[in-house]
Amino acid sequence: MTEKVEIIIGSDVCPTESNQDLFCRADVKNLFNDLVDDFRHSDLNIINLECPLIKEPAPIAKCGPVLGAPVEAINALNSLPVHVANLANNHILDHGARGVETTLKTCQDTGIRTVGAEVNLDEAKKCFRLR
Repeated sequence: MTEKVEIIIGSDVCPTESNQDLFCRADVKNLFNDLVDDFRHSDLNIINLECPLIKEPAPIAKCGPVLGAPVEAINALNSLPVHVANLANNHILDHGARGVETTLKTCQDTGIRTVGAEVNLDEAKKCFRLR
């Protein structure tokens, strides 16, 4: 008999000025509404984290918006829960290499696996396997 596995693959999740407080307080009910139960009952939850998690802003010069959220925003992702965060997007470098490093460390420290960005090219080239 085959075991049923439930996987949620979400799109862009980005704490913004208007909702950062909810992320930091892990107020997932007001952030994700009726999706909370789906995430909590799923076996694997993957989202695209559309901004770096930072301790101190260090915005790069670029066209378009520079996104970033406080590291405490991870609280909502853990509470949801998120198991894997994709970082391969157009905003991960909005606060330079330090922003990437802080994001990776924050996710690692809280048990969220990451894919799509690393601290160097050799690490980024490694195949991601979820076991």
